[in-house]
Amino acid sequence: MKTHIAAALDEIKTLIGSENVISASDILALLSKNSLGVPRKIAGCIYPSSLDDVQNIIRIANTYQTPLYPV
Repeated sequence: MKTHIAAALDEIKTLIGSENVISASDILALLSKNSLGVPRKIAGCIYPSSLDDVQNIIRIANTYQTPLYPV
């Protein structure tokens, strides 16, 4: 069974293209490092290219009740 986060990422990949959604574990491990030293698990990193992309990504995240962390 697919998690709500995985389902949201799949829909976002369809929306903006899979090349704009990072889900490789080795890259996500690098991206999860932070200056506070707080461990966290990142499911994906999204690179929208327009305001419309951002608005649609937020709608998808709300639909799936998936948190987003802007950087």
